[in-house]
Amino acid sequence: MSSQQHLPLALNRPARVTLYGGASDAGPAQHRHAAEELGARLASHGFDLVYGGGSTGITGAAARGAFEAGGYVTGVISRFLEAKEITNRGVKELHIVDHMHIRKQILFDLAHIIVVAPGGIGTLDEFCEVLTWKQLKRHNKPIIIANFDGYWDSMLATLHSIIKAGYWHNETDLWQIARSANEAVQGCLNAL
Repeated sequence: MSSQQHLPLALNRPARVTLYGGASDAGPAQHRHAAEELGARLASHGFDLVYGGGSTGITGAAARGAFEAGGYVTGVISRFLEAKEITNRGVKELHIVDHMHIRKQILFDLAHIIVVAPGGIGTLDEFCEVLTWKQLKRHNKPIIIANFDGYWDSMLATLHSIIKAGYWHNETDLWQIARSANEAVQGCLNAL
């Protein structure tokens, strides 16, 4: 992880929101609709969107929403995923990297705020990594869990079980919960 901490925002530089979420179109359509709304709302409030660079799934939908609302979108994708996730060449800035670790590092480094939308094991990996870093006080970036349709309820219950068992201090203030695109954007606005 970079030694870069939560950055103060320059008045002439928009805040960047890194979005973690599923890249598959196999998930529920309502999640993609919520993500597209999230991207559009972020752009309309002046946030830049940073994401994994693909054109499919939750993250691709969020990027589309941001594009259509006139937002600035940055993609970061690993070379081996270019074909699988169908790289979105419409992004304003595209980083093609050699390794997943580099991809995750850049996604983290570019973020002022992190939003975790529904996704698979890769999304869970990204969330656990930034949450661990925050718990260890390696950063203080806001983490917002976009819990669309209660998707992350089981994960949140697991986190609470870990705390209850004593394996982790009671630090639920490390993240915020948003149940809709509107709540996620409000969380981003409150974080400024």
